[in-house]
Amino acid sequence: MIKVTVVVPVLNEEKSIDALIDALTKQSLLPTEVVLVDGGSGDNTVQYIREWQKQKTPFELTLIEKRGANRSVARNEGILHARTQIIALTDAGCVPKKDWLEQLIDPFNDDEQLEVVAGFYDPAPKNWWEDMLADYTCVRTWNFDAKNFLPSSRSLA
Repeated sequence: MIKVTVVVPVLNEEKSIDALIDALTKQSLLPTEVVLVDGGSGDNTVQYIREWQKQKTPFELTLIEKRGANRSVARNEGILHARTQIIALTDAGCVPKKDWLEQLIDPFNDDEQLEVVAGFYDPAPKNWWEDMLADYTCVRTWNFDAKNFLPSSRSLA
């Protein structure tokens, strides 16, 4: 069985952190551990994560507090703390589909030489403005081009 660490940088995500952690607990392939690296949230993000740590989750849930860390620094810090060979990355504010991790990790089962897998994600706009903005800032299914695809850290292993 493949062991996977999911690393997520977080900052001021009190409105979305519960949905993210809940989605990770319901993955068809459960991670071995989830490492959340907080860059110095000024809201209740850290408290919400600590509440999740008190619950029984199907994976080890680690919180690292690294005040002042931007997304890249936080992500790298989480990677340094990962205890598995395969590390999956996503961002706070995302809610992965139930089979996200399974689909992302599956190519490693077929090719032992494989080093990186880039996944795909769908933006979830809440209004027409966010929908238009997503057209310009995200790869959408209608404009996906495999030859020119630049993966995002929202779905990478």
